[in-house]
Amino acid sequence: MPQDIGTEGPVTKVNIGRLTNSIFVFTLLLLFTKIRIPAFGDVIEEVSPHVFGLLQLPDILSFLTAYMIIGMIWILAFHVFHMVARIDRTYLYLHIALLMLLIMIPVWCHYTVVFPHKSFFPVLFHCIMLLLGLLLFFEWFHISRTPSLLRTGVLGWQMECITLKMIFLPLTAVAGIILAACDLPYTQYIYYITMVVFAITSLFSYRNLKASGGSCRIDGGIVQETVCRNHSPDSICNGIVPHDMFEIMMNGVFAFIMTLIIRNNIPLPKLSGSDDLTLLVEYMGDGVLGDLVTFVFLFIIFAIFYILFFEMLRYIRALDRYFVYITFFFVLGLIFMPLTSLLYAISDMPVPYGNLFHANILISGLIMIILWKHASGNGRLIYPTTGAARVNSISLRLCLFPLTAVAGLLIDSQVYSFGIIPDTILYLIPCIAFFMLSRKN
Repeated sequence: MPQDIGTEGPVTKVNIGRLTNSIFVFTLLLLFTKIRIPAFGDVIEEVSPHVFGLLQLPDILSFLTAYMIIGMIWILAFHVFHMVARIDRTYLYLHIALLMLLIMIPVWCHYTVVFPHKSFFPVLFHCIMLLLGLLLFFEWFHISRTPSLLRTGVLGWQMECITLKMIFLPLTAVAGIILAACDLPYTQYIYYITMVVFAITSLFSYRNLKASGGSCRIDGGIVQETVCRNHSPDSICNGIVPHDMFEIMMNGVFAFIMTLIIRNNIPLPKLSGSDDLTLLVEYMGDGVLGDLVTFVFLFIIFAIFYILFFEMLRYIRALDRYFVYITFFFVLGLIFMPLTSLLYAISDMPVPYGNLFHANILISGLIMIILWKHASGNGRLIYPTTGAARVNSISLRLCLFPLTAVAGLLIDSQVYSFGIIPDTILYLIPCIAFFMLSRKN
């Protein structure tokens, strides 16, 4: 029997992290399914794509709200998880109950949109948020009162900061219950206030770290972690969340998006009494071949985004708050890319869908550039052995898609030039350039 099997607890920390990440990713999947994807051929018959897009706004706003809430809970849960050295049964039971309530967020958030003038569903939504906040608080309360569960190097002010953050969500939920019981609409949006306060608290905690004398810097090619007075080395070098758990979450997000495009772009054949060959000819004659080309085109774009993102992570030794927060906006851009590309494909209108798809690519690419500039421009986030040539190589390849998206915006913003270069050809240029530039590495 392994010697450390007794110290790991009933379930290993790694497996709990994997389960948590899987449930978070599938919860995002449930959220996004509430945004209706237009079926091929039936949208134009009933309503124009422009009107269809406007009809989506309530569901999109609901998705954005729930997405930001789930992102905030993910950061809180894994910030606590990062402070834990092992899992005991009390933490395990509380965490599983937390995951059960997390899965319910998409359902009740959708009900608040379907029944905007009913106070019952918003009250239930806030009750779920209250229970989530209490479970997170009790998790941290149990961990902070059980020193054997904490990893070494956790400072007292860090524990106080997390305790303060754990109070925000339950207080907001109580306020939401009171407002929803008074029949006030759109009370679910008050959680944006919680997110702002949450971010401000993170800034104060960073200042507290610097004021306490702790730092993490590169000196002569060696990462130096300074020691605060009467404390262990500061934990800023370890990042806000575990690196491996962050990678698992991002892998799940990319897998979800890459499989979503097959659902959006490849229509299933209708029931037919024809023989196999006739059915195949009819199926291909409905434009499926072009849809397959679009699917391959989008998959390659996502694959390059995936390669670039995880190539960045290879050279990043710690994930600070700024990097984690901005990454959630990057994920948001990726999630909407299948929808904007589909609406662009079924519409002949350069505005808004032509520009919307290119803007989606542009924003996602720019966020990746910001992430890499932040990581590579700050010596404490990347490994000291990362050379300038490697930094410049990644920076150059990160610019390929944003520049192509700008060209697409210029071409499709004018009616006379709209579609003059098909997107599959336009975006094939950065794909080939990425392949050629990557060969030099």
